[in-house]
Amino acid sequence: MTFLAALIATALAQPPPSVEEHLESHEVYAFSDGSSVFAFHKNHSFRLEPIGMSGRTVEGVWSRVDGGLLVTGKWTWINGLSVDGDFREMVIQVTPHPGEPTKVGMREVEVQPAYVTIEKLNKVDGAVYKRRQSAVAP
Repeated sequence: MTFLAALIATALAQPPPSVEEHLESHEVYAFSDGSSVFAFHKNHSFRLEPIGMSGRTVEGVWSRVDGGLLVTGKWTWINGLSVDGDFREMVIQVTPHPGEPTKVGMREVEVQPAYVTIEKLNKVDGAVYKRRQSAVAP
């Protein structure tokens, strides 16, 4: 391919869909950081689970905010001790990359290629968690 042809192909290439665009035609958008799978569901539920047999889990909800995707959830641990009532929020920047999805983990979860940054992580109380859950409930 000549340089000019490569330049034209690059200019015409469509960027990969955002999380929200992906969810218009799929039930879940998932990516992995190599140890966990982050799954954003069309109904605004969120789940983080380890790829292996133990690790951090987060069960909660997500919404779009300035700066990224706001996840509010209950944090626990699979095959380990968990603190009861450990609620947190995190803002995640997700930049989808071109490429084919891959499957990871024992359950072979399909994950999208993406560059991800955790912009913020804070503890919140149970009332904030419940309020955000009710805001996205059907």
